[in-house]
Amino acid sequence: MHLQRNRAQLFADFDKSMAEYSAILSRYGRPSLSESKVLEIGFGARPFRLVWLYNSGVDVWGVDLDKPLLQPSMKSLVGVIRKNGTERAVKSLVRYCITDKNQWRQLGSELKRKGHPFVIPADRLIVDNAKNPNFWTGLQPLNSIYSDDVFEHIPKEDLTVIAGKMANALRPKGLAVIRPMIFTGICGGHHLEWYPHTINEPTNRKTEPWEHLRKDRFSSNTYLNRLHRKDYAELFEKYFRILENEIIEPNLGRQFMTQEIRAELSQYSDEDLFTNSVRFVLEPK
Repeated sequence: MHLQRNRAQLFADFDKSMAEYSAILSRYGRPSLSESKVLEIGFGARPFRLVWLYNSGVDVWGVDLDKPLLQPSMKSLVGVIRKNGTERAVKSLVRYCITDKNQWRQLGSELKRKGHPFVIPADRLIVDNAKNPNFWTGLQPLNSIYSDDVFEHIPKEDLTVIAGKMANALRPKGLAVIRPMIFTGICGGHHLEWYPHTINEPTNRKTEPWEHLRKDRFSSNTYLNRLHRKDYAELFEKYFRILENEIIEPNLGRQFMTQEIRAELSQYSDEDLFTNSVRFVLEPK
């Protein structure tokens, strides 16, 4: 769920993330971010948030299935081809040349403006499947785990394994902050024109509101597990005490609901349809 954003918005989001994580840790009397060992599950093709946290003094690590292209060298490109395949490697190279190179430069400039160093910690960007037991064996006990807009792309059976590994890897007072995008919400189909930060922009859309629950004419170019909010809660309850289960922007998309659409989606509750991003704060049992 990453869109190209202007520089100010991009950096504001990273500061907002740090503030959110810090507030949660403080609220439950946990060590601060600067005192924590942190893991990001699903750092993505552009691990900007992880790099921002690392250069801000956080002991952060990350895991993702795909290898990111961090520089346009032949060695890096070959590594991406071997791991991700030729088609995805070419897309990564094109994206790097068009947008990523400039955004990395901007990120470095902003970090330096704030008095921070700028290093891309490639050794901390671990390319692996988070359900792989060997990955977790190599980690020391963690204070915190976070993941934004990633869990909806993982099959349910894999999530069950990952949740158990997370609970075992966290220290007894560790916390996980997991924010999946719920399938039943207006953003759940992962159509670009219905992303949370484009939903209120005036645009000519080819898809209709809740397209993925109705006509479903256009599939998104990504795997979706189609889980509901209650599905995540039931999965997490096997291994964690759920300290928070909070809807972010609870009425997102309400202006697009009509009587006709509501009748068509009568099998879904209002909570289903107006739940998009949800923040789960989890403590191991």
